[in-house]
Amino acid sequence: METVYKDSRIWQYVWTTFCVYGIFQWCFNTLIQKYYGQMEALNTNDSNADIDYNSLPYITWQPWSIETVKGYAYSFIIQLIGALSSTVGAACYDSLHICILMVICGQLRCLYFSLIEIDTIVDVRTIEELEMKLRCCVDHHTAVLQISKDLESFGNLPMFVQCLENIIIICLLSFEMSVIEIKMDSESMTKLLSLLEYFSALSIQLYIFCFYSTRIYSLSLQIADAVYACNWEITIYDKIESKEKDKQLIKKVKHLILLLSLRAQKPIIMTGGPFYVLSLETFKSIMSFAISNAVILRQLSEN
Repeated sequence: METVYKDSRIWQYVWTTFCVYGIFQWCFNTLIQKYYGQMEALNTNDSNADIDYNSLPYITWQPWSIETVKGYAYSFIIQLIGALSSTVGAACYDSLHICILMVICGQLRCLYFSLIEIDTIVDVRTIEELEMKLRCCVDHHTAVLQISKDLESFGNLPMFVQCLENIIIICLLSFEMSVIEIKMDSESMTKLLSLLEYFSALSIQLYIFCFYSTRIYSLSLQIADAVYACNWEITIYDKIESKEKDKQLIKKVKHLILLLSLRAQKPIIMTGGPFYVLSLETFKSIMSFAISNAVILRQLSEN
C-alpha cells in the first residue's frame, strides 16, 4: 500500500500542476498574441497602430468598459481567478476519484497475496488460525466491495457526464485542429499548442479513469483464483486432529471458502452512467468515435 500512497500523491501533484499550467497558458496566450500584434504593428511603422484592449481569454460581458488599461486588467484578473477556481475544483475531484480507484486496486492486490500465500506469509499453524485468517479475508473483501459500491453510486453520474463531454470536446478539438492553417506565426502556433494541450489533458484524464477501472475488473476476478490456489485443503488435512471441534472448524473453513469464491466470481465494474462501462475498450471506442466525427465534420466543411 505504500506504493499506492506514493503513486496517488504523485498523481495529485502532477495532474493539478498540469491543469493550473494549462489555464495560465490559455489565459496568457491572449496577452502574448496582443504583444506580438503590437510588435508587428510597430515594425511596420504604422502610425495608426493602437493597442487593442478588447481581447480577453473568454467571451464575456462586463458592466464597465474594457477599452482602458484598468478596465481590461480588472476583467482579465476576474476571468483568470474564475478559470483557476473551476480548474482546481475539477482537478481535485479527478484526483479524489483516481486516488480511490488506486486504493481499491491496492486493497485487491493485498487481498490476493494474503489468500494465495496464506500458509507461508500468514504462518497458519492450526485450523483455528486458518479459520480466523480466512474470516479476515472475507471481511476485507466485503469492505472492498462496499467501497467500490459507494464510489460507483457517487461517481456514476459525473462519469457519464465526463464521458459525454469528452466525446463532444475531443470531436470539436480534432475538427478545429484539422482545419487550422499551419503558419509560422505566433497566433497560429499558440492556438495549435493550446488545442493540443487541451486534447492531451482530456485524453489522459479519460485514459487514467479507464485504466484503473480495467485493473479493478481484472483484479477482482483474480480473487476467485487466489481462493483455489491458497492450498487450504492441504493445510486442513495436514493439521487435522480427530476431534469434533476440528470437524466443526473444517465446516466453517469450507463455508468461508465457498462464500468468498462465489462473491469473487462477480467482477467489480465501474460504469459511466447507463451506457458506458469504464475500460480500455471504452477509451478506444470513445477516441475512435470522436475522431471519426471530426473527420466527417471536416468533409462537410470542405463541401
